Amino acid sequence: MKPSNPSDTQKDSKVLGILFIVFLLLAVLFALMPQGSGIPLAEASEINPKDISTAPRFTTMGDDAVTMIEGFNRNCMDCHELIDSKPRSSDLLQHEDIHMAHGLNARCVNCHDPKNRDKLILRDGTSVGFSQSVMLCAQCHGTTYRLWQRGVHGKTLGHWDKSKGTSKKLLCVECHDPHSPRYAPITPLPAPNTLRMGHPHSPSHHDDEADSSPLSLDHRNHHQQQKPSLSSH
Repeated sequence: MKPSNPSDTQKDSKVLGILFIVFLLLAVLFALMPQGSGIPLAEASEINPKDISTAPRFTTMGDDAVTMIEGFNRNCMDCHELIDSKPRSSDLLQHEDIHMAHGLNARCVNCHDPKNRDKLILRDGTSVGFSQSVMLCAQCHGTTYRLWQRGVHGKTLGHWDKSKGTSKKLLCVECHDPHSPRYAPITPLPAPNTLRMGHPHSPSHHDDEADSSPLSLDHRNHHQQQKPSLSSH
């Protein structure tokens, strides 16, 4: 092994010493600089946590068809077996909280089994549990049902990659009120505001105002490149 030259070792030590001093001075400079100096910071927007919740909008009824009535768990037939039900929503004496706005579908027995209100009924007369309400919706909303099957319509919670965990596709009635299915308007959330966005505007050939926003500069350069050439062929 060739012995090292003492002069080379001294040179390396000097270089390392200079680099150490430079980095130390930079660290002191950054520490003394005011935090956020010269950086335009946007005001923070207040967001209601409910507006970004991914939870289902409605809780579905199970196949046992149990609901809470005056502090007691009751099946639908606990009352409907004793009371002669009205076929139309406009004639209801109970269920005053139900607002029926489902197009021409204003008859309760179009979806609820008239003989067993603990069940739903399909068009062929088959009774199904409330957990199978998607089958009922699919009878009239076939296109939307097929989009829902493919994941285009609706919401899926959990993992798209099944190897990382399970997923849950929300049912129709977890997003839509079956009696009034039109989706309620959603309050728009504040748009993103990053340092690169600046104050967006549409540049024109009359606008000589300098704009330091990288996005605006890129937008202007793109439009200049897209202008047709006036040279003759």
